[in-house]
Amino acid sequence: MPHLKKRHISGVFLALIYLLQMCYIVLHAAFHVYPRRPPTLPHIHQSFFMKMFTWFSLLFLAIACRNTPEETSLTGDNLNLAQYASVADSNTNHLVFRSDDDGKTWQNMSAGLPTGAYVADIYVKENEVLVYGNMGIYRSSIQPGRTQWQKMLFPESFVTQLMPADEGLIGRSVDNNFYQEMPSSGIWIPLYKSLENRPLYTILKLEGTTVLSGSDNGLYKSNDTGQTWRKVSSEDFVSNIVRKGNLLLATSSKHILRSTDGGENWTPVMEGVGTYFGLGTIGDRFFAITDGNGMWDDMMAQNDSMANHLLISDQNGENWKHFEKAFFVGRDIFNYQDHQPSKFINDLETNGQYLFCSLNSGIFRSADGGITWELVLTPPKGFMYRLAKSGKTIFAVKANSQGGC
Repeated sequence: MPHLKKRHISGVFLALIYLLQMCYIVLHAAFHVYPRRPPTLPHIHQSFFMKMFTWFSLLFLAIACRNTPEETSLTGDNLNLAQYASVADSNTNHLVFRSDDDGKTWQNMSAGLPTGAYVADIYVKENEVLVYGNMGIYRSSIQPGRTQWQKMLFPESFVTQLMPADEGLIGRSVDNNFYQEMPSSGIWIPLYKSLENRPLYTILKLEGTTVLSGSDNGLYKSNDTGQTWRKVSSEDFVSNIVRKGNLLLATSSKHILRSTDGGENWTPVMEGVGTYFGLGTIGDRFFAITDGNGMWDDMMAQNDSMANHLLISDQNGENWKHFEKAFFVGRDIFNYQDHQPSKFINDLETNGQYLFCSLNSGIFRSADGGITWELVLTPPKGFMYRLAKSGKTIFAVKANSQGGC
C-alpha cells in the first residue's frame, strides 16, 4: 500500500513539539520533586511557566498543520487502508448523476459503486438503471431517493455492452462473448457459440428467432436464434444496429446502412468522415456520430472545424445533415478551467422538451432543437459523459472514453 509523503518542514515543527513536550515533562517533575524553586531558576510562578509552554506547543502545532500539503500524494507501501479509501472516494466516486429538472440540477447517485471503476456505459430499462464496465454490472432502482446498487452475477468481470432482448438483456464481454439474462433468475446463459471465432460488435434480436449481428467483415442474419448465419452485407466493422418500427439502420466503417425488409437487403445512404461509433434515436429522428479522422491530439488541435461529426436524419433515415456546426460556433466559449475547448461530440439524448449533447467539455442543453446551447454539467478532465433517459429524467455516467467508445 502507498504511504503519505509530507513536506520536510512539517517534520521539523513536529520535532519541536515533541521537544517542548519533553521539556514540559521534565520541568513538571522538577517542580514536584523540588517544591522550592532551585536558585538557578528565575522567579516565575509555576502555573505561568507551564502555560507558556502549552501556548508555544499549540502555536507550533498550528504552523505544522498549515504546512501539511493539502493534496496528498500516494507512493510507497505504508498507507492506512482507511486513509487510502477516503482519498479514492474524494477523487473518483463521482460516476453517475441524474437530473429530474431538465438538467438544471444534478444529483450524484454513485454511493455504493466501486471507486476507481472503468465505466463503459449506462443502460436504462423499465424501473432500473444499470452501469457496467470492468467492475461487471450494477443495477439500481430508477426511483429518486431509492438508489441502492447491487452487483449482478454476470459470468465475466468486464462488460462492454448491454443490449435489449425479448426477455431480459444481452450482455457482451470484453472477449466478445455474448450472454442472455434469464428474467428474474440472475442467470446468464451463453449465446451464439457458432460465431465464437468471428469478432462480433453488436447483436439485435428481431421477432421470433430472427437475429442480426454486426462483425468486422459484414452483417449477418440468423433465422434460428443464432444456430446458423448468412451474410447479408459485406460492409466491414458493423458496430451498431438500431430499429424503429420496420426500419433498420446500421453503421459500418464508411457508411450508414438502411434496410426496410427485415435486414435482408442493405443500402448505403450516407458516407461518413471517419468510423461511425454512435447510432441511436432522439424522438422521431435518428442520429449518428463518427470518431473523426486522425489521432486525438491532432483532431483537438484543429482550429477550423470540430474534431468529429454529428449527423441527424428525419423519420425515414434516408437523408442526413451535418449537425456539428452548431457547436463549432461556440467551441471556445465553454473552456472550463483547464479543460479543452468544446470539440468532440460523444453522445446525444432527449427528454422530449430538451436536447442534451455530451462533449469533451461537458453536457450541453438546448431548448430550441439545437440552435443554441448552454453548459449544464462539466466532467473531470480526461472523461466524457454517456447519456440515458427515463421519461423526463436524464442520467449521465462518467465513462472512460476519449475519442469514441
